[in-house]
Amino acid sequence: MCIKRIIISWLTLTLNTTLSAPTPDEELKSILGRISERTLASCFPNGIPLGKEDAGNLLGTNLNPLLFKELIKQYVPESNKIKNAIERGANWDIESAGSFTLLNLAIIAADVDVVKLLLEKGAKPCGPELIAINFGFEGLFFYFIGNAMPIDITLFCEKFTIIAEALLKSMKQQGCLGTLNQAIESPLLAMPFKSPTLFLALVSFSSLIVECEAEKAAANIAKLVKLLLAYGADPNCIITGPIGNDSDDDDERTESVLGLAVIGSQREQGLKNHPLMLELIKDLLLAGADPYFSNGEGKTCIELAGKDERLQHLLVHRDKPLKLIVAEFINSNRDMYGL
Repeated sequence: MCIKRIIISWLTLTLNTTLSAPTPDEELKSILGRISERTLASCFPNGIPLGKEDAGNLLGTNLNPLLFKELIKQYVPESNKIKNAIERGANWDIESAGSFTLLNLAIIAADVDVVKLLLEKGAKPCGPELIAINFGFEGLFFYFIGNAMPIDITLFCEKFTIIAEALLKSMKQQGCLGTLNQAIESPLLAMPFKSPTLFLALVSFSSLIVECEAEKAAANIAKLVKLLLAYGADPNCIITGPIGNDSDDDDERTESVLGLAVIGSQREQGLKNHPLMLELIKDLLLAGADPYFSNGEGKTCIELAGKDERLQHLLVHRDKPLKLIVAEFINSNRDMYGL
């Protein structure tokens, strides 16, 4: 009789537990809701602004590094639970925070496992107005405005490079690599112009060296530039907008990615004759970038190089290996270098 009661009690407990356990869908929604609520509670202890009911809504309308940082901070400890819910069959194709999809959020958080899992489940890496890979560059931009990322920048770039390769493979499988060359609005930052993915990579690379002095992180983005070019990013893509560092930058300018790289290597402290910058320019040239393209002011990339003979030599002899180009230039200017 005692054994019978124990069995009945155990079955009752098991049944109640089964009935009360949340479904994978409910669990995932609960996790994402918790992330959003905790983010808002931390950033707005005196109450949430009227009409801004979730973190995504706020992120979609305001450039708020503090809110962004807190969102990622709240996401990280929930990563394994999110992965578990997806593996158990949760509907991942939902907005995780306002206009953010779960894929977007996982990319910004540099969550390699969740990104790969979502892609395996069929998440779309690109759409008519947004490209998922661009969110990784957005994450980097938040480093440049107050270090608003709760993760080491070098580690982020290492993980983002892995994520980017997975995204590019998925884009190839789904036949949407062409979107890499589309001029698309920045999903988070209020950039005054639309830009292709390769431009975002170049800006990230330059900022990592100039503003963060993070060469290891920049080296990963340089690898990513090679990867983008290998997957079909147009080395001759054109950017039109208030770009650069001149006093008249409110006026629209037309420049190629190569032209911007050359300008950066001339003007930006830390970039001039930097080996990684020269290698990046060389990669663009080998991929087919035209050094004779005339920008909106009628200047070619060679003219933009100014009096930098080393850079001009690189642009003109673009088909040779970089080490050979540098060696030839030094040998032809031994007096200049005191050799």
